[in-house]
Amino acid sequence: MAFGDGYGIGLTSGSQLLAWGKQYPGAGKSELRTPKLVDTDFEIADVASGNVHCGVVDTQGRAHLWGDNGSRMGGGGQLGNDSYTPSASPVLVDSLVEAGVKVASLSCGEQHTLFLTDDGAVYSCGTT
Repeated sequence: MAFGDGYGIGLTSGSQLLAWGKQYPGAGKSELRTPKLVDTDFEIADVASGNVHCGVVDTQGRAHLWGDNGSRMGGGGQLGNDSYTPSASPVLVDSLVEAGVKVASLSCGEQHTLFLTDDGAVYSCGTT
């Protein structure tokens, strides 16, 4: 389980992702009073939540992030997709895949994300 500002996400024993709360990044303006299944087409190994964004690592070592993505004026870029556009659903961090990086775990902060690789290196995106 992981918790952000007013929301939570949790991984079930069957590798399904559940989300709930008032500020969940994929809920829009509505409040998820009961856990909702987050539809993914991959198996999840790790979850993390930041202030207004969250992420998962799939069983193949790929990172997927969604939520707020900041702005050029206020900083951000924490989704690692070379934009400042928010996303309501998980987005693959292509740059890590293209570099051949296998992510072991991730951590989401207020406007940044850190990735720990399977060989012990650390990558980041967003505002530090």
